[in-house]
Amino acid sequence: SYSLKEILNLLGEAAGVDISYTAHPDYMRPNENKMLKGDPTILKAATAWEPVYSLKNSLQELLHYWEEKLAS
Repeated sequence: SYSLKEILNLLGEAAGVDISYTAHPDYMRPNENKMLKGDPTILKAATAWEPVYSLKNSLQELLHYWEEKLAS
């Protein structure tokens, strides 16, 4: 699992920029989940699915897609 901070760091690394963020306390709900974590075990057992691409690679591809799309 990855934190939002880790995902932003990977995306910033792929874009060659530093991304910083701060969670604004006024927009946080008092009962907000601090962590959500998925588990693909059931999906893997039912379908024999295995990931092919890493999160880092997926974010790089996503960034590349949008760079090309916005440039045209």
